[in-house]
Amino acid sequence: MFRPVLGGWEASFTPQRDWKTGNYSLRARLVDTGGAVSDWLPLPKEIAVVNNAPFVDGFTIPLNALNRTSTIEMTFNTGDIEDGPGGIRLEAHFKGPSGGYHDEFTAGEVQCDMTVKVNSTGSAYWRLTPLKGAECGNYSFRIRAVDSEGGTSEWQYFMDSLLVLNNLPFVLSLNATPSSVLRGDVVRVTVVGSDVEDYRDTLVCEVEYRPPGANGTPIKYLTPSGQGWEASFTAAAAWSTGECLVRARVMDMDQAWSDWSTTPVTVRNIPPTVTGILPGVTVVNAGKGVSPTVTATDTDTPLSALSSELEYRIGGDWKSAGAATPTAMGWSFPFTVPANTKG
Repeated sequence: MFRPVLGGWEASFTPQRDWKTGNYSLRARLVDTGGAVSDWLPLPKEIAVVNNAPFVDGFTIPLNALNRTSTIEMTFNTGDIEDGPGGIRLEAHFKGPSGGYHDEFTAGEVQCDMTVKVNSTGSAYWRLTPLKGAECGNYSFRIRAVDSEGGTSEWQYFMDSLLVLNNLPFVLSLNATPSSVLRGDVVRVTVVGSDVEDYRDTLVCEVEYRPPGANGTPIKYLTPSGQGWEASFTAAAAWSTGECLVRARVMDMDQAWSDWSTTPVTVRNIPPTVTGILPGVTVVNAGKGVSPTVTATDTDTPLSALSSELEYRIGGDWKSAGAATPTAMGWSFPFTVPANTKG
């Protein structure tokens, strides 16, 4: 529809969504009140009708850090003046700490698996899973939308948006047997480690034990056994009694250590052994003195640090023989047999 303006007429039109893109020519003619029509006058210049480019508007990522083999879903809002969500597809690229942008799983470079899907509301869901061999570090992304006519938006860059981390190994089991030992006994340690990414036989194990009241001591020699490792140590005679702590950790191929796993072993004293009682005499009269000697051995305690008790019984309850006198052979117990003793 034309509108009169000073010196002529003006009109406007809007290219519809279903119009083809390209150059359009315009022409005009006049019709007077008597119905006479002038010749067509073409517009000197053509009008180029072009496609409206789609756009990416907004980016949502629920986490800023992710372990390898885990999956994250990122959301990008897309749109187009002409096309509905069904006419838009998304091009999504990622870039690891080194190298360029990739649009799919690339073996031997940045290993990453991703799935891109645009839903009915125009939101693009991008599920990304860094694989076992993926490079750890900050990942960047670039996104653009493509409409039904091949028109593209500008690349939208999201730099260092996701930190990809190594899965730490862990100690699956740690056993120290027996859990209670005497000084001089051997403790056997078994360790099984695991890792989400690496095979067990690629892990490295470290085991230490800490005697009661002392510093930790590493076990240098570990023997692979089944799916783990074996080691052993001896509770030394000089150790204090109490709790000996055994701990283990494993390291993966990224040289990352697990947390320490700890288990206790109780260290007990070796009881002394009475090796003999030398009565000195085998027959003694009532009211007379006698001096039996007690001899003993002890594996982890000097005899001079021991004390001894002697009891006797003559047809009734046990009675103490009194204080002991240390001798070169052990302990002497001089005491007097009661005068009213019979038998």
